[in-house]
Amino acid sequence: MSKVKTKRFQEMDEHGSNLLHEVEIFNTLLSRYNGMPNQGLHEYCLSYLKDKFDKKPLRAYFSLLLYRYLNHYPVWQTKFTTHDEKLLITKLPFVFEVVITIQYLHNHILDEKYETKKSNFPRIDQNLIASNILKETLYLYIDQEITSYLATDLGMQLKRCIHELFLCVDIGQYLDKNYNNYSAWKKENTEFSFVNSTFYDKLAAEAIAEILAEVQAEIVAKSSFVEAYFRRIYCSNVYFFRCIVEVLEQIGGKIENEYVNSLKLFSIQYGFMLQIINDYADFAYSDDANERSMLKLAGKKSTDFFADLYNFNITLPLIFHLQEGYKRKIEAYLEGGKKRNKLLSLYPTQIKQEIVSSGAIHACINISRRLSQFARNQLDLDNPITPLFTDMCEMAFDNKFYRLF
Repeated sequence: MSKVKTKRFQEMDEHGSNLLHEVEIFNTLLSRYNGMPNQGLHEYCLSYLKDKFDKKPLRAYFSLLLYRYLNHYPVWQTKFTTHDEKLLITKLPFVFEVVITIQYLHNHILDEKYETKKSNFPRIDQNLIASNILKETLYLYIDQEITSYLATDLGMQLKRCIHELFLCVDIGQYLDKNYNNYSAWKKENTEFSFVNSTFYDKLAAEAIAEILAEVQAEIVAKSSFVEAYFRRIYCSNVYFFRCIVEVLEQIGGKIENEYVNSLKLFSIQYGFMLQIINDYADFAYSDDANERSMLKLAGKKSTDFFADLYNFNITLPLIFHLQEGYKRKIEAYLEGGKKRNKLLSLYPTQIKQEIVSSGAIHACINISRRLSQFARNQLDLDNPITPLFTDMCEMAFDNKFYRLF
């Protein structure tokens, strides 16, 4: 492990530990509204947060690094010194990690992840209720812990950004369930109408244009479906990183300079890189139980392989794979039209081999690596935080998933 990676992991662990104090503030806020203090409501909701901060909280750390990156420049130092540093190194990072925790709880229900299969209604109920309570407590936290640091208009802008972040993700989930599935894939000559929006704007299109054009050129018959996929993952995952940049930009007074625009492009391309890695990681199965246990992530357990296939979600690996048109176990499962986990669990090695043999996984790995390079090209080589951001992009070249392929 490189010295930079070691330093980054240490910083992420330390930052997560420091943010546990904010969980206690959440606990206190929740206590005001809990009329049955001994009935487990706090553990019911806050266990998810504590678990998140124990596992290298990525969005919180991303927010911290962005502040440190911008604070390197005198024009930003002047702006940031008008705010208590606690806002920028603790409060805002905590907010973003709460948001992603809420999203994970929703995703596990929508995608029937490991603990929320339909047969496990108590856990579905807990995810739904806990996510709603966390969301409302988050706004109380912002009112109490953050708006006091900000002018009234900035406090309102922050809450608007968080509302829009939740809205953007929900739109992404809508696109996922209605337009990125196997039923939509099978339709002949399916064409979607696309326009830029508040979320997917000219900058977002610019950030992914080269990759999108190349994938569409390879999969001509489904070019509209391909664009829908990239727009969907932008809304449900990528926009989150850009939103963090834009919140810091607002707090800094919306200084127009090349550093901010480059950071927005970096955040978008980094976000796309991460999501494509996540999509091909869904097929990272191993017969070795110890090796499988190493694949566990904060939002995914080692038993959670083939979740996209199980849910008929056509992600980039499946887009590349299905263009061949051969009938194999993957196609047989999709054509069956019913969620059958038993079928997937009977032939996991064959399914992995099929998608590897089609070249789909390696195509996705190559795309993630190009996005990694695009993202790194946006960074200022003279900024002392750049090595840490660069190391985060190294995941496309060295991660625990691609080694299984």
